[in-house]
Amino acid sequence: TFKPDGILTGHPDVITAFRRRLRRHIPGVVLDFNDPKGRRVADAVVMCDECEIGETAAEHFINRGFRHFAFAGIEGEGAGDTPVRRSQKHEEGFRRRLARDGFGFAPYRERLIRCVRHYSDIERLTAFLRDIPTPCALFATSDMIAQSVVFACRKVGVAVPERLVVLGVNDESTVCENTTPTLSSIAPDYVGAGYRAAEILDRLLRCGKAPRKTFYGVRR
Repeated sequence: TFKPDGILTGHPDVITAFRRRLRRHIPGVVLDFNDPKGRRVADAVVMCDECEIGETAAEHFINRGFRHFAFAGIEGEGAGDTPVRRSQKHEEGFRRRLARDGFGFAPYRERLIRCVRHYSDIERLTAFLRDIPTPCALFATSDMIAQSVVFACRKVGVAVPERLVVLGVNDESTVCENTTPTLSSIAPDYVGAGYRAAEILDRLLRCGKAPRKTFYGVRR
């Protein structure tokens, strides 16, 4: 039977399973999973700073001279590590950075169908896109949502990027490269997160102590 000294995983249930099987405490670090049930199984958690993602998007747009802004997010109940919760944090950071320069933004939020990652209410989305002032910079909470916006723009004749600039999150190449025009996207520092998680696990193994929660930010 495999008997690990430490565990680095994407889900706390892995840590629980090994501890039960081996009947002892095994130091564990969870990467990018904020348990919606609020369980404190892992010794440490390494999470993306989703507010920083939103702030980065706003900074990117402001530096390029835009004066009209929009946000495309997800609504519903959000807890733990859910798309709704991440969207709320993205919007919070986006709002905060824009407000520092005296800007507001037009928000669009939609409740997604279960197990679907893109918008479905195209009629409501296109009505929103018709009403926002252009040229406008729109930040979408994911690349799939950004792709939905680009498709809707095509239906109502809003030129991308001439009238509406769209920026997504996660740098999903299969989505970004297969959208016309291709999508720009914020890439979180997943590589740096892996290094940081490994460092924390090493500290747990060496001295038994490490920060409970650590955040990482944007890579590019």
